Amino acid sequence: MGLKIIPDKNGIYNGAVIKDISFNKKDVEDFEGKSGQKLDIAGKFMDFRWGLKFPTEMAEIMSRNGGALMIKLETGALYSLDDIIKGNADNLLREFALGAKAFGKPVFVSIDHEMNGNDYPWCGDPQKYIKAYKYIHDKIESIGAGNITWTWNPNVGYSFASYYPGDNYVDWVALDGYNSTDWSNWSSFKDKFSFWLDEIGKYGKPIMIGEYGCDANDAGENKIEKPKWIRDAVDAIVNDRRIKAFIYFNISKMEGNQQKDWALKGESLEAYNAALKKYDELFKSGIFIGDKIEGKTNKQIKTNAEPIRSNKNATYFTDTCGKVYCWNGGNAIYSSGVWRFAASNAGYPGFHIDNPGGNKKIQLSKKGSLKLSVKGTYKSDVGNSNFQVQVFEGENKTTFYIDDLDDKNFKEYTFDLGEQKNITKILFIMISGKGTCDIQIKDFRIE
Repeated sequence: MGLKIIPDKNGIYNGAVIKDISFNKKDVEDFEGKSGQKLDIAGKFMDFRWGLKFPTEMAEIMSRNGGALMIKLETGALYSLDDIIKGNADNLLREFALGAKAFGKPVFVSIDHEMNGNDYPWCGDPQKYIKAYKYIHDKIESIGAGNITWTWNPNVGYSFASYYPGDNYVDWVALDGYNSTDWSNWSSFKDKFSFWLDEIGKYGKPIMIGEYGCDANDAGENKIEKPKWIRDAVDAIVNDRRIKAFIYFNISKMEGNQQKDWALKGESLEAYNAALKKYDELFKSGIFIGDKIEGKTNKQIKTNAEPIRSNKNATYFTDTCGKVYCWNGGNAIYSSGVWRFAASNAGYPGFHIDNPGGNKKIQLSKKGSLKLSVKGTYKSDVGNSNFQVQVFEGENKTTFYIDDLDDKNFKEYTFDLGEQKNITKILFIMISGKGTCDIQIKDFRIE
């Protein structure tokens, strides 16, 4: 049972395809500078013709950015669905699986997207598609790559129910759709997606807009219609609470004999930047990870359960007590009274809670204590490591060390806060240049 990427229940993941073949850290930073927001998901297409070496460098860039890579596997022209089913691409799948397993951190993966259309060699045969999808899924999972969030990704405009591989093979669902007068009348995002969102929503999975974009064929479309389309699209996405992630296709290219100006530039880039800024608070979380729930893959774990409260006068910390931030490849989720913090091959991962008292500020009238029960493991691949909790009063902090962890039983820790009275932030961090941890925290409080 691996860790999956789960939706941010209070926000939405912001993504883009920023380069056609590969990207580097500067490419991500450049797009973030233009869009005005941190990039949570970056898209990467992998055609079997060119091999399936896992893109570790790009996945690492996104992980260190607090995000994740979305890999779209394409069996392509060289390997037919029959070839996949017969095992003719097993060496490629093994290479990909071993690379994903070694990387260890969650990534999105889709298999032969837009299978319900007519643009690709894998389109048009639902039964054969499902067999090939399951074969790829099972082969990769059997090699131990349990860090993959499987994303089933049809297109808008065509029925897709007959291509669904089944709940046990899908963690997220996604829809692709584009607007261009080269092939249809001008259509808004809502016109393109609304009906199909209702249809794909019936599967009960988190929904992603796997690709979307708007073309522009003349000056009017470039300066007026496309910017408006972009603004309206972001409004429609963000205000549809079923949608938990979106990926803009930001590459202009020739498709057939026609130029498609999908990329954001000039007025359309300004519109995109302003539209995201309008919903600024929804893009601050980074990627969250969680358990794969038996029988219901990747449904968000309920977070409204209250912890057992041994002291009714204490201030307990849940995921609603303040803003939670994760960084350097660390991921934190809260479920049924327990915080779970995990990281894999990460340098100095952590999370912190700003304004941990929420609307009720923590102002102690006398000396207080930080109390919490902890279990789990942490280890460093480079030198020694330790796990710390840091309590802030403004810029002043006190550091406490959580030692002698048990991986099976919770151990209670009590730390004297001394003269700290107005608690403004609580931070957890694993001190390690490169390390792995899986730690659970409960009964977390100040009294």
